[in-house]
Amino acid sequence: MVNNRVLTLPLPLAETLEGTNGTKFLAALKRDSALLSTVSDTPKVTVFAPADSILATNASMDPSVLRRHIWTGDLVGYTPELINGKTYPTMDASASVTITYRDDEYYANDAKILTRNVITKNGVIHYIDRVGDTSLHSYPVRRHGPDIIVAANIQPDHKC
Repeated sequence: MVNNRVLTLPLPLAETLEGTNGTKFLAALKRDSALLSTVSDTPKVTVFAPADSILATNASMDPSVLRRHIWTGDLVGYTPELINGKTYPTMDASASVTITYRDDEYYANDAKILTRNVITKNGVIHYIDRVGDTSLHSYPVRRHGPDIIVAANIQPDHKC
């Protein structure tokens, strides 16, 4: 059998975020140009990005939280490589991510991985259902009205 389709190579992290479900995470990364450069140029990057669908259009992630959602190192965190119960260091030296596998689902701390293994040129992105706070725990998103979603470290443009 002949394959007459063109294989598309993985795109850089920023382009992958833009083209998938991570435009709000990318917007926060762009506010920290040094971090964006680091995660774009460093091999073996694993990113746990809150899915755009959990963030309101008028909310943004605090750039200081981003490092808690990223790890670099010897292992690219594709889900088949992740070990249930193992803790992995993040780019924030005071934070870590513990992987849990239960009921056929993966979790990073308490955040459910909604979309797994979005491959980038230098690593992988997993889209999660929560934003991690400074204590390394995750909190579910709470709705305040029809269009405003508030979670840890998300700053709405106006008060609820």
